[in-house]
Amino acid sequence: MNRKAKICSRLGKKSKQTLKILQCVASKEIDLLNLYLTEKCNLSCTYCFVCKKEHKSIDFNSAKKALNLLFKLSGNKNQLIVTLFGGEPLVEFDLIKKIVKYGQSLAKKEDKRIQFNLVTNGTLISREIADFIKKNKMNVLLSMDGDALTQNLQRPFLDKKGSFSKALAGLKSLKKSLGKKLAINMVITPQTAENFYKNVLFFKSLGINKIAFNITYEDKWNKKSLDTFEREFNKVVSLWIQEYKKETILWLQPLHHFIQHKIDKKNRVFYWAHPCKDNRIAVSINGDIFPCHRMVAFKNYKLGNINNQFEERKLSKYLEEKNKLFKKYPLWGGCPALNYEKNKDICVPLASFKKFYKIYQKGAERIISKVK
Repeated sequence: MNRKAKICSRLGKKSKQTLKILQCVASKEIDLLNLYLTEKCNLSCTYCFVCKKEHKSIDFNSAKKALNLLFKLSGNKNQLIVTLFGGEPLVEFDLIKKIVKYGQSLAKKEDKRIQFNLVTNGTLISREIADFIKKNKMNVLLSMDGDALTQNLQRPFLDKKGSFSKALAGLKSLKKSLGKKLAINMVITPQTAENFYKNVLFFKSLGINKIAFNITYEDKWNKKSLDTFEREFNKVVSLWIQEYKKETILWLQPLHHFIQHKIDKKNRVFYWAHPCKDNRIAVSINGDIFPCHRMVAFKNYKLGNINNQFEERKLSKYLEEKNKLFKKYPLWGGCPALNYEKNKDICVPLASFKKFYKIYQKGAERIISKVK
């Protein structure tokens, strides 16, 4: 078995539940709902993209309509996914309990399966919440940026006090309930790029093996900060190789995306990392429908409202635009929402995307050449 086949075999063996082929052309069947629960949040993250925080939450009736719409649009899809967003969703824990119960009852009625995912900052995790998550087999993407220095700098509470101790307590509680299912969403800015490798080691020391590292591509990455990131990224690549040789996988997104594409030229969806997927919709706290959770700030990409009509033709138009982006950049054209925010065109990637693209490519090539 050659090098690429070995890596592909190992990844496939480890990821039957979380790795699926990304469809290039979306069918009319929607299987993923990004549901915004609230704009309320107990943190004041330096890079937060939730615009115009009005401290409002979706009401249960609207949430039910959003779930009804998902089931209506799912067609022959049997496995449906609902990702709960904020703000901080756990501010509305009582609402979450109602939504999960309603979604499960719908799934039973329609003879389908439903998976609830939660994106949370972890600072509000209690024993009750951790037990509820475990009981309902929810997946959790914990938004935490690293050690105390990084976390407190980028993710302070509203009163500017550090959130590290609360987030760490939440992580440990969730780890106890979820084990290896727990995944981390780590944001890297030019100010914290130097801590990248150290923070990966920090999470690894806590038993975390799934990390989605998200770059603030919209920031100003000068040569110094970019070189710093590349240096730290190369250390992370070396760690990945070391772990692989010990027959363990350190799941890192978007690095894995680049590795897989180098092997077989296929794009895949890592559901634990909250993917950019065609067959999905997002519903805002006002019930407006959008093609993804990052598009809710752009009214011209509104696809309707749960109280009147879902305009499928608008989704088709958006996907046609998006497909142009991925035809031009088959592996990775950046985030369409960020492209639109900065360049007013989802098909024009940010300049920084192209720079990081090259870094990720080199890392994937190095892995494939080194692993035997």
